[in-house]
Amino acid sequence: MVDKIKTIAPSIRQLIIRDLGKYGGNSGANKFFFLINVIDSLVTHIGEDVVIERFNQEIERLKNFQEKTGESTIYSRIQTWSQVNTILDNLRPRVSELQFAYDDIKDKTFRDEKKEPLKKLNYKKLTKKISPYQLEIYFVFNLLMKISAMQHQTIPPEAFRTPESSKYNKTPFVKSKHPSSDGVVRG
Repeated sequence: MVDKIKTIAPSIRQLIIRDLGKYGGNSGANKFFFLINVIDSLVTHIGEDVVIERFNQEIERLKNFQEKTGESTIYSRIQTWSQVNTILDNLRPRVSELQFAYDDIKDKTFRDEKKEPLKKLNYKKLTKKISPYQLEIYFVFNLLMKISAMQHQTIPPEAFRTPESSKYNKTPFVKSKHPSSDGVVRG
């Protein structure tokens, strides 16, 4: 099996890098919104037929590994692309609703906990509906990163900025010059 790497258009790559930064910069279940955006962008850009073919090859490789070693792999949980697609289809509306609730309260409620407690309560209820351990999604995400060569891209630090962390200023580290024991300043 020869791994063919699909090239990603620069504009799509920038969108994916931005979403990956937001995924890494956020905490909680709403970070799945950005992960699913990355998965959808890559599947659409690469082509679902190519993704399914590579998915089947990877599942077959894991099946053979599991048969040889007896170790449990993801193959014991998922065996077809339709299973993963069903999981994604069930998760998309929940994650979108959660992200909408988060966007509605991110500037208001996180600054002042006493204002709009119903929105905060609704956000917490939506968060509990989404499991933070989505093994199948991470499997597909890692496979897509490998297929598209996005794993070799550097995410700039500003992509990790979130509304909560945007108020903090970063100051560059400057090494101070200390006098040595003989009184001479060395840099």
